[in-house]
Amino acid sequence: MLTEKGHDFYGVLLVMNRWGDRWLAGEAGPPVAMHHEVCGEETHAEVVCAACGEPMTADNTRARMGPGYPPHLAERPDVKERFAG
Repeated sequence: MLTEKGHDFYGVLLVMNRWGDRWLAGEAGPPVAMHHEVCGEETHAEVVCAACGEPMTADNTRARMGPGYPPHLAERPDVKERFAG
């Protein structure tokens, strides 16, 4: 049985499993299949936008400073450069 932290981390594990299947699985295929109990299908994890449902990729997503970003760090030139764009 998973703890609350375990449940929260489960999506990360699913995405890591998908990465492993893509880059490390042999010719026979992935060693573990993910079965979605709700729809009954074998599937894989996708990272999608919670607002619109579209896939989030490195090409269409960028990090921004959030409201909790420490103000004393936000003023540093290297930090400003990291979030510029």
